Amino acid sequence: MKHPDQNYTIRVEGEKRQSVTLHLSGDLVTENIDRPMAEIKSVLDDYTPSQLTIDLSGIDTLDSAGAMALAKTEDDATTRSIPLKIVNMTPRMKNTMGLLNRKALAENYPDHEPNPGILDRMTNVFLDIYNDFNRVMIFVGELLSAMLYSILHPLSIRWGDSLLYIKRAGVDGLPILGLISFLIGLIIAFMSSLQLKQFGANIYVASFLAIAVVRELGPIMTAILVAGRSGSAFAAEIGTMKVNEEISRAEGYCRYGSGAAPYIIRRSVRCSGRACCRGNRTGPDTVYLHTADNQKYSHF
Repeated sequence: MKHPDQNYTIRVEGEKRQSVTLHLSGDLVTENIDRPMAEIKSVLDDYTPSQLTIDLSGIDTLDSAGAMALAKTEDDATTRSIPLKIVNMTPRMKNTMGLLNRKALAENYPDHEPNPGILDRMTNVFLDIYNDFNRVMIFVGELLSAMLYSILHPLSIRWGDSLLYIKRAGVDGLPILGLISFLIGLIIAFMSSLQLKQFGANIYVASFLAIAVVRELGPIMTAILVAGRSGSAFAAEIGTMKVNEEISRAEGYCRYGSGAAPYIIRRSVRCSGRACCRGNRTGPDTVYLHTADNQKYSHF
């Protein structure tokens, strides 16, 4: 049986109900694996050999799909109580065959998963919410514990790294923050001038911008930029450290029983808070924060 278009050849040698040898040549790859599988199965059905030998001396290329086909043929022969031998395998073919997980191939997977009912879906949703809430609470607890440790042991803080992260979270974000503030102020000034012009109150546009942008929108835009820009940068950096197993190595040197994660996260949270620690509003609802050099900034 020669199939030039499929780039493989199967030659059968032997008689029915006797020893049969299949001489395979060409390529057994993903692109043409369906037809040789069907033909080998038809040989097993038609010849019903007492012993089956597969000769791979003519095989040029054997990929994982071809190896799976041979493993499937071996399983079919075992099911039919037909002894099977695969001969003339090169070391590379043996390595490819050795990569197969025979236990996974032997498992019978359903064609499709059963459609869960409404109760099952609701249960899964509530379990997901509970697990997420549980993880968030654990994270917050570890973070608060690490921050408390930092307050009680200020010498444990690496002030050089803290200043670097303050610069990355605050100073490096000033250009984009300034651009957004300028554009928002420009839009507010244009729209408010059109409305105030009807009442002859154009003189109050500057005061309106000072209150709206500097006092009200400034802290909100700063918080959004820190959460979006700096927060995503910190998350990407921690993810890279996790992939490179730097966190696992740091756990051996960490002084906290909860691991190295609180030490890594507290630095980002502390520096982000200090970078956002700016404002110009005072009053009963003002909260005072202090930086490393004891300069007081008000923020609400």
